Amino acid sequence: MQRRLLPVLDAAVAEMSARQHRHLTGVHEVDTIARRLKRVPLTTGRPPGEATRRNGQDNVRTLRWNQGPGTSFRSPHAEVKVSRAEFSGIEITCSHLTADMAEAVLRALTASLPAAAPAAELAA
Repeated sequence: MQRRLLPVLDAAVAEMSARQHRHLTGVHEVDTIARRLKRVPLTTGRPPGEATRRNGQDNVRTLRWNQGPGTSFRSPHAEVKVSRAEFSGIEITCSHLTADMAEAVLRALTASLPAAAPAAELAA
């Protein structure tokens, strides 16, 4: 009996470990992008809570930019949602961004990327 159960149990543990690794990789990717976006001035966002972690939904982060002095977390705001889809990679959804906010988001996201072409080539 032990010979029949151990291979099945080993396969189940391996699958569980692989799924946990994929999930933690997704959480790390989302956190990395959220940290980049938090560099934009006046950004607010809450890290995932314990209940979110327990439910396996900690691979989504929402950041907001309040629009105006004296506003609260519930005031009208611009929003960027960063999530990890299982098969399609990182998904970034923006809503209610002004042109300046959109530029700031793009700068924050591309700050660590290598330049695609030298500036002299772009000017030509």
